[in-house]
Amino acid sequence: MPRFSWILGLFLASALAGASPGAKTIAWRVSTNVPEPTDGHAAGLIDGKLLLVGGTYWEGSKGHWTKKVFSATSLAFDPVSERWEKLADAPVTFAYAAYTQVGQELFVLGGLQNGVASRDVRTLRKMGGDYVWRRLGELPETRLFANAVAVGPVIYVIGGTKKFEPLDNMGTCCTSETAAGTLWALDTAHLAAGWKTLASFPGPQRWHHSAVTDGRAIYLFGGMYQAHKDDPVAKFYDVWRYDLATDTWSRLADLPEAMLGAAVVRAGERIILVGKAGRVMAFDPPTGRFSRLDDIPRDVSVNYFGWTGSALVGASGETPQAVRRRRSEWTFIGKLQEGPGRPAPAP
Repeated sequence: MPRFSWILGLFLASALAGASPGAKTIAWRVSTNVPEPTDGHAAGLIDGKLLLVGGTYWEGSKGHWTKKVFSATSLAFDPVSERWEKLADAPVTFAYAAYTQVGQELFVLGGLQNGVASRDVRTLRKMGGDYVWRRLGELPETRLFANAVAVGPVIYVIGGTKKFEPLDNMGTCCTSETAAGTLWALDTAHLAAGWKTLASFPGPQRWHHSAVTDGRAIYLFGGMYQAHKDDPVAKFYDVWRYDLATDTWSRLADLPEAMLGAAVVRAGERIILVGKAGRVMAFDPPTGRFSRLDDIPRDVSVNYFGWTGSALVGASGETPQAVRRRRSEWTFIGKLQEGPGRPAPAP
């Protein structure tokens, strides 16, 4: 009887965790280091390559960081050859922009561009053998730290702050007094129609949220708020669903602590979040449940992962370790698996 109870307890614990004992859900490995690591960059997958554009890094050394630097560097990583290449610089230095892609074109929306809170919308796409930038209008207002997702040709921009609110003159980030709950949409196939204002996010004022779409809805995860430097930081763990067909929001679930501020990606039919300290979880919208997946093999916060159709790819970001630029140099490739040795079917 005691042996039966022990086995039953192990089974129940495994079921609650959302995975069977020993199941290898993501096979992670560390690939080629990023040549110029940053955080707060824009990112996407164009022509099968991971692009990192702009972002920030620090001058100085651990314990003596002296200045946050804004970058215009553009890099591309080929997951097949596992090589990085440097592209032509962006036309401006920038960070903290919303970004998404429509087809093979990366949209960079707002952010801090050349040191100024911006409304500018810029795009990057490959033409022949070159990557080409163009300016494509403006947002309705300045936005930093907003999220963007795309459904077909339509881009949705959610939340963000109106200003850059650093905690000190060095650029340490950030309060969020100007955080907004706006939701805007732009049909890139009919640019002349301009931006459409949709139902605002109904939860408390915040920033540092994450968003993803499954083509029918937008899912918004968590967030934080701090009006002034000495105020306590309010953390929000609610998960919201925005229905594209009805223009309505509904509260869906509660976010695990480790997933606050996580990068979120749709990988086939799965929604995967990669959080602080490399913690990884899957989210199931019909049930509102989170289940634990294999951690990234490093203590790092990566702000973007792309889905190549067979693997998750992400790079750089922040790490607590004493590294150059105060940024991670790691590149990660993660193969999804249904069980030990059985790759997940292609989407």
